[in-house]
Amino acid sequence: GGLGSVMTFKRKCQADGTFTAASQCQPVKCGLPALRPNSAFAEETAAPKTFSQAVAIRCHPGFALEPEMGAVAAFEATCEANGAFSGMRDCVNVNDCAGVKCGEGKCVDNAKPTGNHPEDYHCDCNSGFEELIDE
Repeated sequence: GGLGSVMTFKRKCQADGTFTAASQCQPVKCGLPALRPNSAFAEETAAPKTFSQAVAIRCHPGFALEPEMGAVAAFEATCEANGAFSGMRDCVNVNDCAGVKCGEGKCVDNAKPTGNHPEDYHCDCNSGFEELIDE
């Protein structure tokens, strides 16, 4: 049975005059969604979900739903009537180079960020220049 379908159940009258057990409508089971790269369940022990229940998902450190610094890094996916989850999102690498000036060179955003902004980019200096890190 899918969304809007009608389920009917039959019960049989047994020899002793009683009916067989009645069936019951239960919510569709979705389980847990397959996580997309760079994401994890927000709760360490996320439980399987049924129709209309949501599961919280967060992006790994250094990743968010948009590449801008400070962008939202969490979302919910909801179990639908068809047994699939809606609301799944991709977590993308935050652009740690936004606003960074490297002088004679260019900023390079690290492909595997840590979530600690100063560690998530480096300056690729032009020939004859070296990176100077302010401490």
